[in-house]
Amino acid sequence: MKSSRKKNVTQNEESRKKCVIHYLSKESSLEDDDKGNLAVQLRTFLRDKQYHKEGRSDHKLFTFLADVIPNGIVITDKNHKIEWVNKAYTSLTGYSFKESIGRKPGELLQGKKVDVAKKKRMSDKLSRHIPFTEELLNYKKNGESFWIRISIAPVFDENNEIQNYIGIQEDITERKLAELQAEQNSKVLEAISEQANFSIFLKDGEGRYLYVNPEWRRQFGLDKKTVVGKTASQLLDKNIARALKSQDRMVLKENKPVLGQELITNGHGPKYYAISKFPVKGISGIKKGIAGIAADITEFKLIEEKIKKSESRLNLAQRIGNIGSWELNLEENELVWTDEIYRIFEIDPDQFGASYESFLDLIHPDDREIVDQAYTDSLQNNTPYHIKHRLLFPDGRVKHVEEHGETFYNEEGIPIRTIGTVQDITESKLIQKQLEDSLHEQTVLLLEIHHRVKNNLALVSGIMQLQAFETTNKETQKFLADGQSRIKSIAIIHELLYQSKSFSKVNLKENFLKMIEHTRHAMNSNVKIDVDLDLQNVSININQAIPCSLILNELLTNVYKHAFKNRPHGIIELSLKEKNEMVEIKIRDDGNGLPGDFNLEKPSSLGLTLIKTITQQLDGHLEYSSDKKGTQFKLTFQKKESKGSSSNLI
Repeated sequence: MKSSRKKNVTQNEESRKKCVIHYLSKESSLEDDDKGNLAVQLRTFLRDKQYHKEGRSDHKLFTFLADVIPNGIVITDKNHKIEWVNKAYTSLTGYSFKESIGRKPGELLQGKKVDVAKKKRMSDKLSRHIPFTEELLNYKKNGESFWIRISIAPVFDENNEIQNYIGIQEDITERKLAELQAEQNSKVLEAISEQANFSIFLKDGEGRYLYVNPEWRRQFGLDKKTVVGKTASQLLDKNIARALKSQDRMVLKENKPVLGQELITNGHGPKYYAISKFPVKGISGIKKGIAGIAADITEFKLIEEKIKKSESRLNLAQRIGNIGSWELNLEENELVWTDEIYRIFEIDPDQFGASYESFLDLIHPDDREIVDQAYTDSLQNNTPYHIKHRLLFPDGRVKHVEEHGETFYNEEGIPIRTIGTVQDITESKLIQKQLEDSLHEQTVLLLEIHHRVKNNLALVSGIMQLQAFETTNKETQKFLADGQSRIKSIAIIHELLYQSKSFSKVNLKENFLKMIEHTRHAMNSNVKIDVDLDLQNVSININQAIPCSLILNELLTNVYKHAFKNRPHGIIELSLKEKNEMVEIKIRDDGNGLPGDFNLEKPSSLGLTLIKTITQQLDGHLEYSSDKKGTQFKLTFQKKESKGSSSNLI
């Protein structure tokens, strides 16, 4: 009797062990219909009121097995409040055994991203006491999200009343995230395919289209329903279909990608396409198939044609302009020339070594070192290459060429290639030599003219001075002296032009300095006169310089003659400035002031008449002010680049 009882106890423990191991395994599901016998034993196990006694061997066995199983186990009462959880559950959720007891799993684990439809479905099955399995997004105690696959089944007592619910949780976070990522990737790829501006298609082994993207459909003017399940022969022009089928056969036969170009005429007119087709493998439901991408390269083809035409025009332009282009690969020491350079150097391309050293051999021996050094310096200093040099031919002829080049460097700063041009400038060199010779002759001639004008004016001035010595009439002497001073002001201009070797521009500052010195010497005044200068460097045309000199001469002469009568000392201030092409000349003295009847508009002397007339010739403006503290004249005029004589007065 005892032996039989002991045998039954052993059998019960083994059955319970099998039951727990089965339902706690990763493959278990408490809603499977074919496991009824084990389910009955588990429910019997849970109905056992002695189950909760700590000393029971079957309780210890269950607890041991439940704690070593990697899946989480939750046992709730009929109101869904937790009565027991295993270690895997607490490890997975972060909630301890004590924190979990008496709480509903949903209160602890569900969060902001709960699937409302799935939650409603689970609640419905729980209310109807139906076992189920779901995949849920839960949240740990620390807020971290995780995915579980949970199987929940009700447990009934001997009266078939609901007693407990048991749930087994499997952590599927890694698998679920991979699935979600794969789903996201699939959506991204689908979105890319749907939005791509090139055609994408998939066919089965018989050539039937399984998928075409919107761009493919747009190119051929077909909708998705019309295309799927049809072949190219059923959809497209027979010539196009024949070409596409030929490519398909090649892909399937050789089992490798095929690249090509096709000219296809559709509703959009003739179009060029670059097509890449390749065999597809590992796609569910397709034993063998063909996928492909077709890009519309019509625009590139048109650009290619334009480039060819452009190259043709460039070659023509190079031939007309005697200019060719070259490229030197510094890594390979390979030199590439256009046809025009071969023509300039008068060599056969087949006989040229196509290297930098071969190029140097063609240069005039006297220029080789200079050319080589110029190119080397450009590489070392990362500066543009530019030089003019000669070519020496076997028959003794010499050509002049001009080279420009720019070097490109890699990320380490090492020069890798130079691109440049060579132009035959022999003819322009000859013209330049002729122009330089002619210019030199004209320069010598003009300098001689200025020199002779200056000397002739000096001669006239000398004659007038001799004439003044011959007469005793004071008025005549004054008249001759004034004329002499005016001639001297003009002579100074030609003297400056001769000294500067300029034919048209005069530096007014230098001119004014010489005129002040001349006036001081000519007037030989007994009054001590200080001259304060504020002169900028202003260069103007000779046709404006001579009038300026005459006006300054008249004003300075008048100051020396009249401003400081009966005074031992006087001050003259002279300024010269330029701003925005406007020239301003001021002359001020601290003398006795102008007489009361002074009127520039109605000049009473030759000097004032000259000042008024020449101011008008300059298109200038002359204003003055005078009081007991002195007099100021201010002349302003616009700089002009007039040529030739601008007045009968000069």
